[in-house]
Amino acid sequence: MQIESGTTKWWRNRHLMFLAMFLGFAAYFAYDGFYAWPAANVRWAAQAMGVPPERVKVNEQVNTSALKLLEADLKQKESIPFPELIDKLKARLGEPSLAKEQEHWWVGPAMYVKAAIQDGKAQLVIELSKEHSESSIRGQKWFAAALLVAGLVVRLKLLRVVTTRVVLDDSGLRYNSRHIPWEAMTGLRTDDYQHKGWVYLEYTGGGVTRSFRLDSYHIEKFNEIINAICERKGFNPPITTDSKTGEVEDDSPPVG
Repeated sequence: MQIESGTTKWWRNRHLMFLAMFLGFAAYFAYDGFYAWPAANVRWAAQAMGVPPERVKVNEQVNTSALKLLEADLKQKESIPFPELIDKLKARLGEPSLAKEQEHWWVGPAMYVKAAIQDGKAQLVIELSKEHSESSIRGQKWFAAALLVAGLVVRLKLLRVVTTRVVLDDSGLRYNSRHIPWEAMTGLRTDDYQHKGWVYLEYTGGGVTRSFRLDSYHIEKFNEIINAICERKGFNPPITTDSKTGEVEDDSPPVG
C-alpha cells in the first residue's frame, strides 16, 4: 500500500494570492516613493524657478536635517553678504541645482532653497512641498520595503508548500522529513475536524506521547490518508463514505 500526496490547490493558490498582493503593493508604494512623488515635486520646483523640469537637478542633501544645521549657522547673523551666504549653502547643501548671477537654487526631493539678492540684500527662501512632504515620501519607501520583506517571507513559505510531500506506506506516515511508524501511532484526535478541518495523529516518540496535525486544507489526498490510517489502526474516522458509492459523505468541513 502506498498513498502519495502533495498540497491542495487551495493552499498553494492562497500563498500565490498573498505573494502577488504583497509584491504588487510594494511596487505601488516604491513607484510613488522613489519616482512619482519626487517627480511631482520637481515639477513644482521647476515652475517656481521658471525652467523646464528636465533642467532641475535633484540634490538629496537638500533635506530637513541639513536645513536645521544651516539655520544654526545663520542664526547668529542678522544680515550676511550674498557670497558668504552662497558659501554656507554650498557647505551644507552641495552645489546648487541652478545658478544665475543673482539667484542660486537648491532642489531636494521635497523642498527647494533659493538664495537671491533683492533690494541690494541677500535673501534666503525655503519652501517645503505641501503635496508630497519629505516624511510622506520616506513613508512610501518604508511601506515598500516592509511589503517586500513580507512578500519574500510568503515566497519562502510558498516554496515549502509546493514541495510538501505526504506518503503513507508500509513503513508508516512520512510528512516531508517527519516519519511516524505504524507501531508508534496510538490515536486520532478529531475534536477540531468539523470546525477547523484538521485532526491530530497521536504517537509515541522517545517515550513521550506526541501529536501531529494533519490539515484537510493542506493535504490533497487527506481523506484517503486518514481513512487508510483509521482502517489499519482501528481508529474512529472523522470521514465516512457511502458503502455503495464509495463517495465521501457531507460530514467533511466546509471550504472557506
